[in-house]
Amino acid sequence: MKSRFLMSMFVLTCAASVAWAQPLTSSNKKAQSAYDEANVLLQKREYDKGIELMEKAVNRDPNFADAHLALGHLYMFLMPKNEKNMAVIFGHFEAYLQYAPQQRESSEVAHFLASLYMDYGKYEQAIKWLEWSIAHPKRNLEQTDNAEQLLADAKFAKEAVLKPLPITIQALPPAVNHFPLQYFPTITADKQTLVYVGRKGFTSAYDEDLYVATLKNNEWQRSTPIPNINTDQNEGTACISGDGRSLVFSSCGTADSKGGCDIYISYKIGNQWTKPQNIEAINSEYWDSQPSLSADGKTIYFSSNRAGGIGKHDIWGSHQNEQGQWQTPVNLGDKINTPADELAPFIHANGQTLFFSSSGYAGMGKLDLYLSNNINGQWQTPENLGYPLNTAKDETAISITADGKTAFFSREQRATRQTSAEGSVLAWFEVPNTWNIVHKSNYLKGTVFDNQTKEKIGATVELIDLASGQKMYSVEADPKTGEYLMVITEGKNYALYVNQKGYLFKSLTFNYLQPKTTNQPIEMDIPLEKIQAGSLTVLNNISFESGKYELLPSSVAELKKIQAFMKENPSIEIEIAGHTDDVGSKTANIELSQKRAASVVKYLTQNGITAKRLQAKGYGETRPLNTNTGEGERQLNRRIEFKILKTSSLPKK
Repeated sequence: MKSRFLMSMFVLTCAASVAWAQPLTSSNKKAQSAYDEANVLLQKREYDKGIELMEKAVNRDPNFADAHLALGHLYMFLMPKNEKNMAVIFGHFEAYLQYAPQQRESSEVAHFLASLYMDYGKYEQAIKWLEWSIAHPKRNLEQTDNAEQLLADAKFAKEAVLKPLPITIQALPPAVNHFPLQYFPTITADKQTLVYVGRKGFTSAYDEDLYVATLKNNEWQRSTPIPNINTDQNEGTACISGDGRSLVFSSCGTADSKGGCDIYISYKIGNQWTKPQNIEAINSEYWDSQPSLSADGKTIYFSSNRAGGIGKHDIWGSHQNEQGQWQTPVNLGDKINTPADELAPFIHANGQTLFFSSSGYAGMGKLDLYLSNNINGQWQTPENLGYPLNTAKDETAISITADGKTAFFSREQRATRQTSAEGSVLAWFEVPNTWNIVHKSNYLKGTVFDNQTKEKIGATVELIDLASGQKMYSVEADPKTGEYLMVITEGKNYALYVNQKGYLFKSLTFNYLQPKTTNQPIEMDIPLEKIQAGSLTVLNNISFESGKYELLPSSVAELKKIQAFMKENPSIEIEIAGHTDDVGSKTANIELSQKRAASVVKYLTQNGITAKRLQAKGYGETRPLNTNTGEGERQLNRRIEFKILKTSSLPKK
């Protein structure tokens, strides 16, 4: 683009024949005279009169290659880029190449024309002129590598157009698309809240602001500015966490900025967003922008042109540790980043699939959208998302719903034959099956409340991989409303813990090892019991082989949770109670349940919990939760419970 602009300015300010110091390509004296007079006027910036005379030169000699070239650049620089004008521009450049094929500059003009055809999605013509340029005996050798790369892109794009994605792109309604420019959409896991950038005009007088639209009765409501976020500076390229309670965005030129653009974070408490904070640990003296936030709000991916990168703009990542501190950003490496530009990362709710925009891979021209999956800690080779999502225009932002079913993105509007108006709109489509999103995600949402008073309370909600014991996600329930939303991704069995000081923790289990045929969201309000004598909770993630009492490895996460709870509350004494279903003899069930409870107590005593604070009790089948009708009910009755027997004081709040 830079070389094209310089070439156009060169033609506008100087006569092509003078610049290249070669004889004119016309022997018609009247045509030459008109051409020379046109160049004099162009140097005086009298463009309308200059164009009129240049057209006379072509009319007097239709084979006048220099005049065709000049008109091509003049129209390119001065005329609206609608379909009608572009057809004229293409025609003049082709005429030059037709009538002056052996000129030294012809190879460069063919390369320029090919790149112009690429910009407008005319790949067949681009291939033709790129091959022509590369084969030219007087070709610019420095430009050959670029031409060969562009040729590869043109051939890729031609094939992609022949194999379009089975998608139907639809613009979002005017309630959302009510600005000349709107872009960078991001959506919560429950698909109810959409955040994006809106601009009320095209000039620098109109800055970027963040807007939010909500879905009500399956219809998008008119978007409104996000309160306490927007200023008289640019706030843009935002990302909202899966639960809708954390927001990261970039802002440029602010008083506390470390560089040209910095990344900020704000948290929603009740219905209010906190004052945005500059994430100083992430930001640098360079351009840091376009952040994407993981579903739990603990990892940020962003684009930066900071030192130490691989290309012009690279994608970097930073993780928040257990103390809430953002770590030094790490470059994602050459599996993602290229010597060109990588922009606008979006990390899917599954935490493993990264979408981003790049000009460094085979594509349709300019910036295309790609995805890469992280498998066993390694990013895989990026995949072009295909046509007609990717086009000859820039595609720079996409957001995929947690369930992997719907994509939201911004699309440029290009001038048509009827109008020169341009802009961008937000659109959506159903994600095709050909996209390799490694795992889909679901979500669990509801409120946390005190089981006695029914008062809504805050709490920490954690999701643990039972196989590895690794914490996958952690979110905070709103301290005012008790609301929480936790993303759950296919491919693992999970323990979910809800914790708050002064309360027994709640243990839940979710089997997501296999993909779900139906992936309906789960709504679950969670009551917590205060720490007091008689309070109990079921330990849903303590497991044994059928008929046996040895703890399975998947029990370790839950055992560690009990251990930590006992250390945080050193005054309590508890009972670990074992229960069975009604299969087998009562005596055998009492014995089995006693041994299972004893196994839990043994683990705790071996890991630092005093034996006098623990009791193991087996109840067998004597305290069922239901009638033991069917395997589903029996499974609920086979359980380990945790019961408070005594507490002399409550933990400090």
